[in-house]
Amino acid sequence: MNRMVPRRTGHIVNIASVAGRSGFPHLATYCATKHGVVGLSEAVRAELRGTGIEVSVVMPSVVRTELATGLADSRVKAVEVEDVANEVLSALQRPRFDVFVPRSNGPLIRVTDALPRNVREAIGRWLKADQSLLKADRTARVQYEARAAHSAPAAEEERTTA
Repeated sequence: MNRMVPRRTGHIVNIASVAGRSGFPHLATYCATKHGVVGLSEAVRAELRGTGIEVSVVMPSVVRTELATGLADSRVKAVEVEDVANEVLSALQRPRFDVFVPRSNGPLIRVTDALPRNVREAIGRWLKADQSLLKADRTARVQYEARAAHSAPAAEEERTTA
């Protein structure tokens, strides 16, 4: 940012998740971190208004990566890593703040934002968003969860002190 402001040009792209716009059961920590990325992006965008620097926040639904292994199906379309990359490139070419992947999530979120909370939550249940982690195939997730647990800061500390 320090180099962009004097040049009056640049584009900051932050990767969050659609979970940064909603709360999903059994994903409280994940949602909190993604809400943080969205909030940070909004604040930085406001601070940089008028400087020529663009800010975008990318909010994909479930992306088919190791993190999503074994998650229960929902009515929300899972996307490929390439879909996310293509939307990042699109936002760089035609700047916009909200970058939803798939794009169809954008209108859905904008409409539901105007609805009362209990209606939004009912829509989330209809989309089966509340079941994604709860009904995950734990057997399919074993390798990912073991690797993730092994890479945690506490695990790192144990390895260096042993």
